[in-house]
Amino acid sequence: MADVLPAAFSWRYYSPNAGSIWTAPNAIAHICQSSGPGGVCTGQDWSKNVNLTPANVLSDIANCSLRSVSWVIPTGANSDHANSNDGGGPSWVAAIVNAIGKSKACDDNIGYWNNTAIFITWDDWGGWYDHVRPTILGPPQGNYQLGFRVPWVVVSAYTPEGYINNNRHDFGSILRFIEHNFGIH
Repeated sequence: MADVLPAAFSWRYYSPNAGSIWTAPNAIAHICQSSGPGGVCTGQDWSKNVNLTPANVLSDIANCSLRSVSWVIPTGANSDHANSNDGGGPSWVAAIVNAIGKSKACDDNIGYWNNTAIFITWDDWGGWYDHVRPTILGPPQGNYQLGFRVPWVVVSAYTPEGYINNNRHDFGSILRFIEHNFGIH
């Protein structure tokens, strides 16, 4: 997505580790510009837009320096991965949502709340039980099977209170929202 954002829109990727498989900009050769096999990312876009301290999102919110599009990847302790967290995931997410909701100084004293959409999702189903079987897609996809469902929570000033949407979406839906929101065709 960082490749298609118009120049007027900025982005930042907060990730706990430069060499992690969760640090997506590593996989984009012209953003990473690796120093070589097994090396490190040295690209100007990577250096400018990848922040290896996820908690810095809170100071960026407080300092009114949140980018147009931000991805925030938690540390293992703040993730909801079974057997690798300390239960801090919900508090971590709440801290970010509350910081956005309480920001008043940003955007000409309007704050971030009125023009920000927060998408909260999980990267996998974590081995927890889901009573709905994954969908098997027919032609033209062949017998491709979607994975187990993962939760997706949308928090914004425009989300109706108590609204639940049971339609199926996929991770591409987030990208489509960004395209629509920023007029990318």
